[in-house]
Amino acid sequence: MKIAGEVMRFVVGPLRTNTYVVVCIDGSALVIDPGPGAFYRITYLVDRNLVKPKYILLTHAHFDNAADAEDLREALGAKLIMSIHEFPVFKTSRTLARIFNIRWRDPLPDIPLYKDTTLKLCNYTALFLHTPGHTPGSLSIYFPELNLAFTGDLLLSSGVVGTEDRDKALLSINKLVQIIPRSTKILPCRGPPAILSEVLSRLSL
Repeated sequence: MKIAGEVMRFVVGPLRTNTYVVVCIDGSALVIDPGPGAFYRITYLVDRNLVKPKYILLTHAHFDNAADAEDLREALGAKLIMSIHEFPVFKTSRTLARIFNIRWRDPLPDIPLYKDTTLKLCNYTALFLHTPGHTPGSLSIYFPELNLAFTGDLLLSSGVVGTEDRDKALLSINKLVQIIPRSTKILPCRGPPAILSEVLSRLSL
């Protein structure tokens, strides 16, 4: 039996991207950033009654983070949550998915986000912070009860900042540290987890 608050991490796809599953108090689950190959990992768990995904959360819509989101949404009936500011990223994801021979379907949000939003998901509070810089609609998702934050590709545990717009990325990181405690565990889209204070000490800005 999975324990409430447990986080499973799967490394998937050609770019070695992290997909996460958060087990919730009520026995349901959250899937975060289902990249290429995540569909088979998640449905394996579902078939064995180990998790019951209720929501799919996207930090951003690059193909390596979101390729399996729409298939999972349809197969599991889970509600997909993402920023509407990511829609322009679909074009790039379609192109790169073709290059890597990855199946891509534009993810269709059931709960589209327009700005910073707090939602109650499976008995947990989820604070969705608009943190652009890596992509226009990048989200960082903070769970205060778990002291966890999913930072996508904006901020990696190595201290690397993922930027398409450096100025916006730096503003977003500053926003993050004003809102979440430095003791928060950061779970990025690439690489291992780390504590926010450690990540900040590695930043070379």
